[in-house]
Amino acid sequence: MKFTKTPASNLYGTEFQVATAAAETSTTSTTVWSNKLTITTPALPLGDYRIDYSFGWRSLTKDREADFRIQRAAADIFRWQPSFLRTEGVPRESGFAVVTGISGVQTFTLDFKVFGTGTTIYTKTAYLSIYRVA
Repeated sequence: MKFTKTPASNLYGTEFQVATAAAETSTTSTTVWSNKLTITTPALPLGDYRIDYSFGWRSLTKDREADFRIQRAAADIFRWQPSFLRTEGVPRESGFAVVTGISGVQTFTLDFKVFGTGTTIYTKTAYLSIYRVA
């Protein structure tokens, strides 16, 4: 079965902004957030916007947790604490959210810190984007 939705206008996908960072960065702090990516938009027209994120991360020590957040104007859109059971590999975190009824200049960030017991948390190959959906 095929579902098709005809857009009411030509808004979808406009106002696209993206930030990327391939290099690996790290933090040892359990209290101070480290910024990985920031998008500061030009003045956006009133609408609904989709925020996409993706990044790889790892821990220096096994059985540790990291604290990640996606924010708009210093307010959490997402915040979560994944666990890292090994020291090998770079698992990916990714997702999206739709923020409704916003306009004007907006700032979105991807931040991270150590959660719980001390270690070093690394992030790399990060991607953050925003575009209009309605």
